[in-house]
Amino acid sequence: MRTGALPAAVIHRRLRVRGFRNLTEEQARSIETWMRLNPAVHALLFMVCGVTGSVPGLITLAGFFLIGILSSVHPFELFYTEIIRPLEHAPEMPPSPPLRRAVFGIGLAGSLGAAWAFSADFKTPGYLITGVMTASTAFLALTHICVPSALFRLMRLGILGLRRSSRTPAFPKRKNSTEESCKN
Repeated sequence: MRTGALPAAVIHRRLRVRGFRNLTEEQARSIETWMRLNPAVHALLFMVCGVTGSVPGLITLAGFFLIGILSSVHPFELFYTEIIRPLEHAPEMPPSPPLRRAVFGIGLAGSLGAAWAFSADFKTPGYLITGVMTASTAFLALTHICVPSALFRLMRLGILGLRRSSRTPAFPKRKNSTEESCKN
């Protein structure tokens, strides 16, 4: 089964990395187009707020992220559920898993950080933050690859070196100088 340019198995795997672990390949294929809605709207809003330096817009965006963190439904998906789904007879969206909510936390921090930067007249950091957030969310909307989710996964797997091996003690034993002299 193919959806657009990506095979259903690829979409399924990418949604699993984002925390959607209970979806079948068929379910992933059926919702994949609508899973692009949320990050596409975020990318558009980050871009507009970044270009205009809109502090109220970024605060509003932060509010959307906060609702997404605290509930199982993001406000944009509520719009999908109440307006688009009945019109299109589209599939139901799954609730947001914990990993996705953690990613919303990054969006919340980015929104608030950029809002503070623009309000304090630190325009360059504001542009940088909104630029990175725009690029990240646009990339997610286009590819289903969520950069923060992938980084969280790499940390969990210990690939980034941020997780200690269970065999490595927190405080390695030091060699005692008297032990060394006794061996000789």
